[in-house]
Amino acid sequence: MTGCSFGLSLLALAIFQYPLGIQALIGVIGSVGVSINAAIIILSGLRLNEGANEGDPDAIVEVIMDASRHIVSTTVTTFGGFLPLILEGSEFWPPFAMAIAGGVLLSTVVSFYLVPPLYTLLMHPKRHFFQHDQFQRNQFEPDQAPQNKPALGNLSSETPL
Repeated sequence: MTGCSFGLSLLALAIFQYPLGIQALIGVIGSVGVSINAAIIILSGLRLNEGANEGDPDAIVEVIMDASRHIVSTTVTTFGGFLPLILEGSEFWPPFAMAIAGGVLLSTVVSFYLVPPLYTLLMHPKRHFFQHDQFQRNQFEPDQAPQNKPALGNLSSETPL
């Protein structure tokens, strides 16, 4: 998540054409700290929820929805707090503020879509994120077992056409 936040802060600077100087680099470091906090909130929620800890997709979505209020409020207040510095117009504060505000804003969106699947893949490597119990291989009920039908080349005289 650190590298992702670092890259997204630099992307925000590039999109709005701010120079990369010492002020911007200090802002990038600040952005990384806030972005890691968002990932920690998501991961701690996933670890505390029993269903999410087992890899249940519905429980994971529930954890993300619960954590999103805290993460989004932090992101909005961070961006709102740095907005006057972005609009200030001098050469010192806008790159610093854009690196923090833009990096936090972009990495929040990425953390909602990146952290849960990575958590599931690392904690449950054999379970796919969107795979439900009913679709797992060899997990059929006796009345739902797949019927062995002969292939076209193996038709016998006993098989009706």
